[in-house]
Amino acid sequence: MHFCAVNPANDDLYVSVGDGEAQNELLKSTDAGVTFTSIYTADCWAQPINMQFTSAGRIFGTDCTTVHDNGFYRTADDATFQECYTFAGTEDNFVWAMATDATGNLIAGTVGGGHGADANDVRLYGSGDGGRHWYTLKNFADNDDWVGVMWLSQRADDQGYSYYTVTEDDGSGVDTYRFKATYTSRDDSSTGHRRTSSRRRH
Repeated sequence: MHFCAVNPANDDLYVSVGDGEAQNELLKSTDAGVTFTSIYTADCWAQPINMQFTSAGRIFGTDCTTVHDNGFYRTADDATFQECYTFAGTEDNFVWAMATDATGNLIAGTVGGGHGADANDVRLYGSGDGGRHWYTLKNFADNDDWVGVMWLSQRADDQGYSYYTVTEDDGSGVDTYRFKATYTSRDDSSTGHRRTSSRRRH
């Protein structure tokens, strides 16, 4: 199980399943988990991860190692799934972090796949229209395995900044950043980034 989420509009329960061939799917329950129905099956290792709920529908990214099914998805009816953004090339963009910021915009981060052949940059993505379109907010330009955006907040401080964390190359700890997303469309994507002191694991 990679995540479970409850739709605040109707209490429907969503659960993703992986890893492995013929095991990567999204399940839905309308009776508080008594029974489940499979509503989405992914190729390879591309199980859905970290669902968010917006006016545009249910939004999720994938944990994927292949080009197909590698990106951000949206469904408005739990029957038809639209790939709203496709990661380029053979990038292992594992979407392990997604949140809605204080202004209602979606923020998502990727992690390197850890399979020894990554060609991706770790990035922070944003969507200002409920997950229909995505674009890069910040490129960390780091393609090491298992490095990337690991956590995103859903709250902001009194100055309007939210938080996300990024693992360091040596794995010794995490760097903490804060950001204020002020974009409303693809053409208005400016953000303010301010780095805070690093927090080290002990």
